[in-house]
Amino acid sequence: MPNGDNKPIDFSDALRGARSRPSFEEPRQTEIHSPIEDSPKMVQWVVMYSGGLVKTGTQANYVLVSFSALAIIVSLYIFFGTVSEQSIIIRPAVI
Repeated sequence: MPNGDNKPIDFSDALRGARSRPSFEEPRQTEIHSPIEDSPKMVQWVVMYSGGLVKTGTQANYVLVSFSALAIIVSLYIFFGTVSEQSIIIRPAVI
């Protein structure tokens, strides 16, 4: 089959890299799967916004448990540690 220059077209190298039979295998996925992606959203949030201090999901769980324990202690202190007005006794000054 001649082209515009009246020279024959060479198809001898066209199928050099082709397979002889069709392949029905699924292409392999090469994505890197991070174990953090399987974690709950709060753990992902702690890892993302920790500034590099928390690197794994286990460390993020420790941070969340520590934070919740601290919040409970502070709230108990505020609830039970406040002094009511009735418990303060003001004595008049003795002259």
